[in-house]
Amino acid sequence: MNIVVDTLQEVEVNRPIRRPKSVKPETWRGYDGSSLLFSVNNASNKGGEGAMDRLLRAFRGLDLHTPPPIDDEDTAVLVAERISLKTWNRFAQLDHLPRGLRLRQLVWDDGRVYVVEFPFTNEHEDAIGYIQRVFARALQFHGSNRGQANISGPDGPNGSSVTLAPDFSYIPNPRLPGNRLPRDAVTVVVEIMHSQNWWSVQCKLRMYRQLPHLQYVFLVRMSDALSNWTYELHARNPDFLDAVIRHQFRTETVPDNHNHFVHLDSRRVLGLQHDAQLPAECPGEVVVNVVELARHVLAYAG
Repeated sequence: MNIVVDTLQEVEVNRPIRRPKSVKPETWRGYDGSSLLFSVNNASNKGGEGAMDRLLRAFRGLDLHTPPPIDDEDTAVLVAERISLKTWNRFAQLDHLPRGLRLRQLVWDDGRVYVVEFPFTNEHEDAIGYIQRVFARALQFHGSNRGQANISGPDGPNGSSVTLAPDFSYIPNPRLPGNRLPRDAVTVVVEIMHSQNWWSVQCKLRMYRQLPHLQYVFLVRMSDALSNWTYELHARNPDFLDAVIRHQFRTETVPDNHNHFVHLDSRRVLGLQHDAQLPAECPGEVVVNVVELARHVLAYAG
């Protein structure tokens, strides 16, 4: 899949998440010196240690207090390799994940488990709260879910299902007149990235695009200093396109009469037919003012 940036130059982003460049998976150690990954031979020497035990042990060995050295490409922390999709999905259903982590901070990609967003900053969570309020104001109480939820969709080997968690998902109320979608159908997914980089969200996007009832995927990334913002809107029309435009702006130079708005058709968000009657209090579109989002986050930063 290619992304078209503001300059309309296509940039390849369909790259697998990569481990840090200078280390081997079987010898990589945490920043406190604890071993994070274990080779197949090491695992077999543990008397048949199960994959779930090995994954949990790897999480226990993570140093989450010393930030790793990062660059523009290597921001994800590789936790473990050779983790089957079955093991990952069992892990994703745990009531409490190890080390206080949440599923939306983690991804599974081709047998590797990564921490891709750590820590959850106030700015990251403020941005999610802003998105939640935009949908709540526009669509009132017509969603059965207006926050975070685990989502299972096709992406694994042989078309099997993988469980992931976005920062925000919208599930329309199945009792809304005209809604013909299943009860758990997700129509909108939003991912907010702060410490996470663009390439590390691609495995989640790959699954989201295959959800049968999903209409929109909105991706937003803020720089560490909160000055540079980039975003994409992926829309099903009638299918998700292989190329989208990645917009960007800087908060200190963006004009007041900007055009950084994201428009989502309210009928599609609510699971209605294109000619269906909207509830009287609902506008025709859910509109996200991305510059206002950035300014909101800046106002409460620190």
